[in-house]
Amino acid sequence: FYKGESLNRLPHGKGVLNFPDGEKYVGEFKKGQIYGHGKITWTDGAYYEGRFINGLKHGHGEEVPSLGGKYVGNFKNDLYDGLGTLTYRNGSVYVGEFKEGKPHGTGRIVEVGGKTYNGEWKEGKSHGQVTFEDTKTGFKFYGEMRNNYPWNGEGTYEKYGSIIRRITIVNGVAQ
Repeated sequence: FYKGESLNRLPHGKGVLNFPDGEKYVGEFKKGQIYGHGKITWTDGAYYEGRFINGLKHGHGEEVPSLGGKYVGNFKNDLYDGLGTLTYRNGSVYVGEFKEGKPHGTGRIVEVGGKTYNGEWKEGKSHGQVTFEDTKTGFKFYGEMRNNYPWNGEGTYEKYGSIIRRITIVNGVAQ
């Protein structure tokens, strides 16, 4: 059910669209399409507020899933794309670049468990030049990661501010 401005009997301008399943969109329309700024709320409490193009999230917006977490940043064709901040349900936070819904490019994640990755990402995984630190184990790594694993670089284990062990990693193997 639609209530709002129209042009040639199509939603055009500002309006409210209530879907049969209980979802609700409040915002702008263009020639019958959700287009421009608006907010869609799902029946489970999840919502997205931001820009739309032809019914798809596109441009800057904020998405809050029903199970927790939050994303604030750019969207392209309904997916995270460009710069953004993703707060996971467990409280870990990624700030950086996204491509097709996944961390991709330069970014930093700080995990609740004490791990921090800062550097390059590929298809959702730490991949490329990074600095990694695990405050629980005292492990620090500087170098190249591949698919979330140290590949080539220098790693150290520290305790009370002193290095207690130093390792070199070559092709994924500690030397």
